[in-house]
Amino acid sequence: MMNAFLIVVGVNAAMLGFGLTFAGYLTLMAPSEEENEEMHRNYREAREKSWMHALSFSFNYAARAKVSWLRVAVTRWPQRREARRFIYCGAICLMTAAAIGFRFGVLNS
Repeated sequence: MMNAFLIVVGVNAAMLGFGLTFAGYLTLMAPSEEENEEMHRNYREAREKSWMHALSFSFNYAARAKVSWLRVAVTRWPQRREARRFIYCGAICLMTAAAIGFRFGVLNS
């Protein structure tokens, strides 16, 4: 009876941990209002020049976003308190699930 309860708690802790960690990552990577306005202003300026400039701006913006995710996460880490809380709570839930998994030998193979 107690084993079944611990397994249910472990599974729920793992799901909650992954959800909170993912929410923290998305909160950390979301652009601020100032960054969003600057990007829109630059896009409007490029679009006023021509559609080719707008297309080039879009491709360059997407390429920068693809390679700069770690730099963005590191620079926003001190500023985004709610993202840190999500990630810390998610890590605690995942450690709880791992402890329960080790208790039953699931992760101890």
